[in-house]
Amino acid sequence: MGTWAYLISVITLGFLFINVGFDAIHYQYSGKENFKDYAGSYLSLKLVLLIMNLSLTFIIIAISGLIESPYFIALLLLTLSQVGLSFNNVFLIFLRTKTKIFKSEITLFVTKTLKSVFILILALNLTIFTDPILILGYIYLFAELASILIFIFISRKEVELSKPNKNLIIGYIKDAKPLIFFSILFYFTQNIGNVILFNSHGEEALAFFNLVNIHVVTVLASITMSIRPLYLSLFSKYFEKNDIASIKFTTYTVEKYSSIFYLGVILIILLNAEPIFQIFLPNYMASVPIIYIMIFSPYFTSIARPYYFQLIPGKKQTQSAILDSSVQLISLLLIVILIPYQLFGIPMLGLGGIGYAIALTLPRIFFMIMCFYYSKKYFNIPNQKKIYIHLASASISFLISFLVKNFILINIISNAIILLLISSSIILGIYFLLLFFFKEFQKSDFKFFINLFEPKSYAKSFKDEFK
Repeated sequence: MGTWAYLISVITLGFLFINVGFDAIHYQYSGKENFKDYAGSYLSLKLVLLIMNLSLTFIIIAISGLIESPYFIALLLLTLSQVGLSFNNVFLIFLRTKTKIFKSEITLFVTKTLKSVFILILALNLTIFTDPILILGYIYLFAELASILIFIFISRKEVELSKPNKNLIIGYIKDAKPLIFFSILFYFTQNIGNVILFNSHGEEALAFFNLVNIHVVTVLASITMSIRPLYLSLFSKYFEKNDIASIKFTTYTVEKYSSIFYLGVILIILLNAEPIFQIFLPNYMASVPIIYIMIFSPYFTSIARPYYFQLIPGKKQTQSAILDSSVQLISLLLIVILIPYQLFGIPMLGLGGIGYAIALTLPRIFFMIMCFYYSKKYFNIPNQKKIYIHLASASISFLISFLVKNFILINIISNAIILLLISSSIILGIYFLLLFFFKEFQKSDFKFFINLFEPKSYAKSFKDEFK
């Protein structure tokens, strides 16, 4: 896992320029009446960027001396899968800007599930394969190729490519200018930490960290990140109509349910992370301190995102770029100081995975505060004070459950799995009872969550998209 995370980071560093803000600007343009005229110009820009990034990737592989490494073929497969991912992202954005959510998300779900199934088969049969890293490379490439074929089939009637227009291309570059630095800095910061951790503390340290970062934190964060296209598309339309009331309503709704959901997850992890790892992942107990730190990151970002995604549709690209760049620069500074034992002969703190967790989590608090500030300043939408009721309810729930578990349950229940289930049920029960008492989670909210998992709720939208 550590070696694989390192190889992915090397390739991703080669694709530093794959976005540079054009995706966000394309979402912003989706509110325009002549939006169909933009597709060809956007695609041409993405193709130019792809060629640039491919060249940079091969330069990095050569400079790093990885051509001579046993992982060179795997790196080539990863590079090709990254090319496929870039094409898929274009199709994905085309569909999302037309709010064809089912077509885009079903395709993602199918291909990611396919990839996960093959990875699971590999994981359960490691002894059969002499080079599992190479097999992983083929799995990633196969998944992206399958995704391209599905996207082409499913979007053939949705995508109308116009001829590239010089003036529109200049418009993209002009509007994306404030975002370019951040986009590059984001990919650099998100991957250089893996390289530093791998080279200073070894592949095991990176494996312990990535188990939490990729398979827990990133998965949790993706739940609210998956509705990012809706923010950008809907907010663009609302801003075109100067409909601040709808923006405020959407923002508050997402913030409320994100806060309730992620605090519930945080409570379970804080109370039971150690027994969860002891039961299911005993070889990764070194990841427990990391998850205690990083589990707060999805909460900070999820409640801040509906405020943050007001900035670009609200034509505040400069403020968005300043905020994003500041967050990444703080992370980068902390990564350099906290992870390695030394850098260029200068002694550092050498905290390894713990330092990496702190470096990625602390800046999220700054991000959240600044999102609230910008939303209030530019759009007169302050953050909800009711969120503090959620925090108070969660704190009380944890204190009561911690005492009950460690002074009562642990003395009468010997089975670890039963203790885990009962203690988790108690903490969630107390949490939601308090929310109900403070009228923050009512019968209507419960019905809302039930409807999220009711297929009939999506039937009409699904039929409309696939007509």
